[in-house]
Amino acid sequence: MSEEPFGNTQDIQSNLANAKAKGWEVEIIPTLDARGHYPADPYINNGVAIAARSKNPERTMMALDLIMEESSYNYLVYFGIKGKNYVIKNGRIDLPKGVTADKNTYPPDAAGFWFTNKDQFLPLATWDDKYIQIRKNVKDKWLGPNVFAAFSPNTSAIKTEVSNLSQVLVQYLNPITVGMFKDVDEAFDVLIEKLKAAGIEKALTELKKQTQAYIESTK
Repeated sequence: MSEEPFGNTQDIQSNLANAKAKGWEVEIIPTLDARGHYPADPYINNGVAIAARSKNPERTMMALDLIMEESSYNYLVYFGIKGKNYVIKNGRIDLPKGVTADKNTYPPDAAGFWFTNKDQFLPLATWDDKYIQIRKNVKDKWLGPNVFAAFSPNTSAIKTEVSNLSQVLVQYLNPITVGMFKDVDEAFDVLIEKLKAAGIEKALTELKKQTQAYIESTK
């Protein structure tokens, strides 16, 4: 079995392409709640900070805002020069004629992903329809508000349990999520047993107490 790194909805496409090249049929199964939602990340996720000693913080913020909101700047910093590094063809972003991915002088993401607005980008020509639909569903249907976005748990009383549980999840849950077990029920039984031994009940009791107090404080 080939092992691929865990990623997000942006970089999972490379994993899908690798699987397709090997002749594998891959299906993306979203981990949604009972309502068909997934909690959205907080707005500070992948945030950008301006140094406290910056000479012109206001101008820096203006420049960042321009890059994030003005599509021509947004495309420039992420894809490069239109006509040289990328073209828009049939509603998708493609390479210019005669330019290959390995010879592109400014490949996508060359400047980093952290200060661009990917919501503005058209789909890439290399993306298949199934992947494009997944991304559309994420944006239009699946993401829901996260009521605990600003909640920061105090784990001082369950520090040992949190550490043990993290190790258990990596060792026993991750292999389940990538389909490495034939008997999934048995694998989950082992996972639950390991979670209990790691102290999940104590951790849940403590976190439920904190989350209830947090909800009451926001009313």
